[in-house]
Amino acid sequence: TLVCGALAGVAAKTVIAPMERIKMSFQVSSERFTLKAALLRGKTTIEKEGFFSLWKGHSTTVLRVAPYAALSYTFHDLAEVFFQRITNEERLPPALKFAAGSIGGLVGTLFTYPLDVLRVRIALGGSWKSSVAQGGLFQGLMPTLLGIGPYAGTAWLVKQTLLEFYHVRWPTSKYPQGPSIPESLGINAIAGLMGQFVTYPLDILRRRMQIAR
Repeated sequence: TLVCGALAGVAAKTVIAPMERIKMSFQVSSERFTLKAALLRGKTTIEKEGFFSLWKGHSTTVLRVAPYAALSYTFHDLAEVFFQRITNEERLPPALKFAAGSIGGLVGTLFTYPLDVLRVRIALGGSWKSSVAQGGLFQGLMPTLLGIGPYAGTAWLVKQTLLEFYHVRWPTSKYPQGPSIPESLGINAIAGLMGQFVTYPLDILRRRMQIAR
């Protein structure tokens, strides 16, 4: 679980890194986000700093997301097994699915938070040296924890509910291969979108606190 979680997290963050950098630049400014403005920001960044500048700070992301994903997946699974034992139920009720996801997200965040702060500062133009020297590597921790619990809980709850629906519609006995890659991508995308929708205001708050001097 540790290795699979780490690899999954690194792969996902590598793919979406350019969009994450553009998103963060809007979160810490007062400029209104539109698709046109985002595309223009990306174009301007490439013209000024080069194409690979869209992955600026990604090394810090990898350093953070590998242990974060590994810890969050592992502690989610441990919490899920614990809840299954105390309830004697293999299929958990929604509240406990949510709780298991929240526990995984909270543990992963607590152990990797300073790297998240450094990632944001470097992606927005800082260097490793200046970002570390700025201090305050736990700035924004409280809104982050308040956000990650509902985010991870909602994402895992939605994901597992969709998977249960999938296996009812297409039983494992007849379809042992499980969801295809496009189906898995769709399920995880919906889960992530629901989690992000629930907690987005807290995400903006934590980004602004992370870069504050």
